[in-house]
Amino acid sequence: MKIYNLLAGTNEFIGEGDAYIPPHTGLPANSTDIAPPDIPAGFVAVFNSDESSWHLVEDHRGKTVYDASEHIAPLQDAADLEIATEEEISLLEAWKKYRVLLNRVDTSTAPDI
Repeated sequence: MKIYNLLAGTNEFIGEGDAYIPPHTGLPANSTDIAPPDIPAGFVAVFNSDESSWHLVEDHRGKTVYDASEHIAPLQDAADLEIATEEEISLLEAWKKYRVLLNRVDTSTAPDI
């Protein structure tokens, strides 16, 4: 029988294989017999055990989703050249505040941040 293996704790699809299921027993732990959907690049398939269905979830692991400095630089240029709009000045201040507060996060206390 074909089974689809799940990562313990997240139910993320991690592979498939064949398994012999003896009579009067169930599927191996962290597996399902329901095939996952086609998984496009940038997504992972996650199995919902309660609904017995798969869901596609965006996968941002290993990627820099955004870099505050990339947003700040052009806004700062506009401010330095005295051509920034009020909205740009507001965005610049918000990004700078975000960057400062982010750098103050004590990651040594993870996961209790």
